[in-house]
Formats: sequence, C-alpha cells, structure tokens
Amino acid sequence: MSGENGDQNINLSHTDVERIAKALQSHADAMGQNGRAGSGGEQSGSLYSLRYNGQLTPDQLGKWQAAQTFAQTVGSSGPDTGVNALLGLYATYVQQYNALIATLRAGKINTAAAEDASTIPAPGAN
Repeated sequence: MSGENGDQNINLSHTDVERIAKALQSHADAMGQNGRAGSGGEQSGSLYSLRYNGQLTPDQLGKWQAAQTFAQTVGSSGPDTGVNALLGLYATYVQQYNALIATLRAGKINTAAAEDASTIPAPGAN
C-alpha cells in the first residue's frame, strides 16, 4: 500500500498494515466494554470503568460549594446528562475506532487481492 504524506510517499507492506491494525486493536480492546484490568482489578479507561466509577456523589467530592455543584453536574442520572452523556460519546468513539481498524484490514485485503490479480496472466496470453 502507498500514499502521500505532504511531499513524501509512504509505502507500507501488508505486514506493516496488519501490525498497525493489531496495535490499534489492542487500544480498542482496552477502551471497550471490558477493558484491561489493572493491578487492583479495576478497568481503568474502559467503558466499564466509566460506567461504574464515573457516578460521583457529593460525599465523594467534599462539602465545599464548587464540589457540590460539580457532583450535581457529572453525577446526574438523566440519559443525556453528566457521566451518561460522556458514556455515549465515549462509546461512539470506541465504535468509530473499531470501524477504522476494520477499514484498514479491508484495505489490506483489497490491495492484496488487486496485487495478486495483476500477477495472473490474462487468459490466452503467453
């Protein structure tokens, strides 16, 4: 595969593209539903972690006025407020990240098929 980056050509082998896709998949898996367990078993950075640890209460933040206001904002339980709104955005981000990986892999497969097809002699050619 090749492309342009400003004035420079970029050439990537099928192996390079798959290596990039695997690295991206590792990140997507960590951000996804189950995430990656930390040393204490927590799922830091995952949808799971955000869903179960993102509901902040006034008691967790302290009794001062700004903390109480912040808790009301991020701890709101409405469908489009607080942590729930952030969860929706993050889930969409993870979904689009996975779509990028699928697109890279599909491009690799299509390019490989085209390269293979171009090496096959036409019927009747000698």
